[in-house]
Amino acid sequence: FVHNSTGGDSADRGQHPDAPFASLDYAIGRCSANQGDRIYLMPGHTETLTASITMDVAGVTVTGMGEGIDRPELVANGAIDLITVTATDCVIENVYFQEALAAATANINVAAARVTIRNCMFELGTNDLDNITIPAGGTSCTIEDCTFRVTANGPDSAITIEGGCDNLSVRRCYFDGGSTTNTWDDAAFDFGSTTPVNVRIEDNTFTYTTACLSTGATPRVMGGNRYLRGARPAAGASVTFYASPTVSGVKSGTAEDPTTLKDAVDLCSAGDI
Repeated sequence: FVHNSTGGDSADRGQHPDAPFASLDYAIGRCSANQGDRIYLMPGHTETLTASITMDVAGVTVTGMGEGIDRPELVANGAIDLITVTATDCVIENVYFQEALAAATANINVAAARVTIRNCMFELGTNDLDNITIPAGGTSCTIEDCTFRVTANGPDSAITIEGGCDNLSVRRCYFDGGSTTNTWDDAAFDFGSTTPVNVRIEDNTFTYTTACLSTGATPRVMGGNRYLRGARPAAGASVTFYASPTVSGVKSGTAEDPTTLKDAVDLCSAGDI
């Protein structure tokens, strides 16, 4: 258990919520590899970091406790990868990553195989350039049920693929570029010139962003994704809008689900249907 205001980093603490550790980094150091160890970041726990946390113990799960703003908060305050994962089979779930206070290189750098990032919230401001970075070592990474929201002009991407990290799966996430001004400078996904295989981007929702940027021949599966106001799969790709007068069923009656022909036309760019 970890809580910054009630905890202390000493070996006699950490195994009960009434006597937690004070920092995530210390808790990782107390874990044993491949034993199913779990670190609970308690509600209200906060850390503002000027040096990177390294998850270098295999099979460790970091779980944030609480809901909404009660979830534990991590904030980068330096040109750092806030968390870099170098050990296999680690999980990070239900953690709130607040806007960086300095030009951070990433909130999470996935440099090991079979890492899962689940149900996390990423608020991305002026100093958040690339948010989740995945080099070649980050094979079989799963990112699911997360929210990525741009709050100020500056971020380049939500997920940047830096190498041939095969078997990437991203599903049921919400990518909100914020506005036409604030949206990611590159795209929600930046593949660059990399060519990973078996990439699955499925059942996600995009708004105010181009979903994918790639200058290489990147094989990927994109299915079941939803593109709302200001979003499209790739630059120049057409989007189909359906206008319906009913607000029942799948139609919400909002500007993203137009109820009139005029509303639908207002959403369109060249080539749309």
